[in-house]
Amino acid sequence: MQDRSDGDVDDDVLIEIVDALEANDVDLDSNRLYDYIDPDVLEQLLESATGQVTVSFTVDEHRVTVTPTTVVVSEHTGPETTHTRSR
Repeated sequence: MQDRSDGDVDDDVLIEIVDALEANDVDLDSNRLYDYIDPDVLEQLLESATGQVTVSFTVDEHRVTVTPTTVVVSEHTGPETTHTRSR
């Protein structure tokens, strides 16, 4: 889990997603993030949320869950394992 406790949503959310995917051995040379989600729309959604919002999508065989304060990447197949990292 990547924690963005300062509440600011900016380009760092994309870097955090990429870092978390790489930490889970997702080959980003063959999996481009923008093939799975529009980064501008994701940032806009997180910035404009007045309550708790959660966005989930799948990259390769990994589930990515993003909130205004966290990024979680877990294996989508088999037993669920979640990579946790603090900022």
